[in-house]
Amino acid sequence: MKGILTRNEDGIWVVKWSDLHSFGYETHWPFTELSTESNSIRYLKDNLVMYKPLEEGVEVEFEMVTSGYHETNLTPINSAKLIFPEVDEFEKEEYIKEYVKNGGGLWSFDNISIIRDGGTIILIRPPQSKLNPFYLHKDYFTLHDGYPTTDDNLVRDKPTQIYVLDRLQKYKRDCEHSLKEVNRVIEKIRFGLD
Repeated sequence: MKGILTRNEDGIWVVKWSDLHSFGYETHWPFTELSTESNSIRYLKDNLVMYKPLEEGVEVEFEMVTSGYHETNLTPINSAKLIFPEVDEFEKEEYIKEYVKNGGGLWSFDNISIIRDGGTIILIRPPQSKLNPFYLHKDYFTLHDGYPTTDDNLVRDKPTQIYVLDRLQKYKRDCEHSLKEVNRVIEKIRFGLD
């Protein structure tokens, strides 16, 4: 989503934005308070991530973040988290470079499954890689490189975390492509029995 940075009457930073739903409620410009981590504008300069203070009237990209629900009417409590896609992609690539530089091997996920222990998720790498799977804790979804999932095998290395997430996103794209192909085949298949 896109919006414009501004301050409300109490001096709090908000994003002024609009969408088709707003016009239906005759509210052309809703205002959403910034999330706590959205306290600066990030940008790239000479392959470095730079920060500058929030500035009135700047167009920004953001996503809604729900932090809870109102006690009585159960409406979501939303805030606007500023996003900087170019900076995020640059930072991701820098982490992946660091992962490889630190000796991390290149691989992809082969499958995702669930262990019959109540829900631990297993992220399986191809058998030919001879690499152990990763595990996601069944309650907290923390990343582990061993089973059972304990604090001792928690993956704390940020470059590895980023690489795992990148590989999960690739796995998702591959699955979406395979699903499209299967649907196309199902739609087109003919048996010549007319």
